[in-house]
Amino acid sequence: MKHLVIDETSKDQRLDRFLMKYLNKAGKSFIQKQIRLKKIKVNKKKAEPSTFLKLGDVVNIYMYDEKINELREIESISSLDFKDLVFIYDDENLSILYKREGLLVHAASKDDYGKNLLDKYVNYLIKNGEFIPRLSPTFTPAFCNRLDLNTRGLIIACKNYETLKKLNLSIKKRNIEKRYRTIVSGEVKADRTIELTISKKNNKNMMEVSNDGKDCITEIFPIISKNGYTLLDINLITGRTHQIRLSLSEIDHPIIGDRKYGKRIVNENLYDKYGLRNQYLIAYKLKFGDMEKGLEYLNNKEFKIDNIYYGEIEKKLLGDFYEL
Repeated sequence: MKHLVIDETSKDQRLDRFLMKYLNKAGKSFIQKQIRLKKIKVNKKKAEPSTFLKLGDVVNIYMYDEKINELREIESISSLDFKDLVFIYDDENLSILYKREGLLVHAASKDDYGKNLLDKYVNYLIKNGEFIPRLSPTFTPAFCNRLDLNTRGLIIACKNYETLKKLNLSIKKRNIEKRYRTIVSGEVKADRTIELTISKKNNKNMMEVSNDGKDCITEIFPIISKNGYTLLDINLITGRTHQIRLSLSEIDHPIIGDRKYGKRIVNENLYDKYGLRNQYLIAYKLKFGDMEKGLEYLNNKEFKIDNIYYGEIEKKLLGDFYEL
């Protein structure tokens, strides 16, 4: 049997969600059944799946250790290549990393283990003694923002549960400004705010406008228009999947190179001329506002990629639009 003491990294969550992280090979229905059968208790008392765990609570698992081990998958440290870890900023609570185009943020399947940014980051922390899995059985360092596979730019990684909660709350309150740069088809003449409601498109890995979707707000600011294209600066107000890509497509100014939401003929021409294979979208700047208690040292700090226009394709492409 196991008796797990709830610490700062594990508090303030439902019992079943805590157990799904600890017994990560067990399904939700199995875990809820064990709770109903009183094989899992809190402070040696009957609990419900929805029981909220507090600091100092003890989760009692009345199973043989062999069974518990069968229900847990503990990832071992592998000899990963850390060349993809580009640190823009780092402290005891968080890191700001640069993600290159073509690199997964999270594993989409077991085959992706070790090939995505999060696994590389977690293993880096383990090797450097900044994260010790056995001391934090239900928390793993995590990102609080996300980027598509072929979008490059800045991503925030949290080293502990408290920081993750606080940054997620700051994002919800819109106290972290996320700025992007992109080039779109057509000439955008003025600043504008695009407001949509969007949802997932059937079984496809795409989003669409729908009446029962989630609110989606994007601010765009044209920098320069030339030769039928526009360089845009973008402020992401909400953070929905494919938000920028769908929003720009909906106003008939799709991102160049975007194979899901873009214009096929435009993309083919740019591929033939410049070798552009994917959407030209860069998360180039993060600006922190009034942060939660304990993270006030980040107030009004700004982090950006020093030179967002780099690489041969970008230099050739942007050279046609304006002088750098």
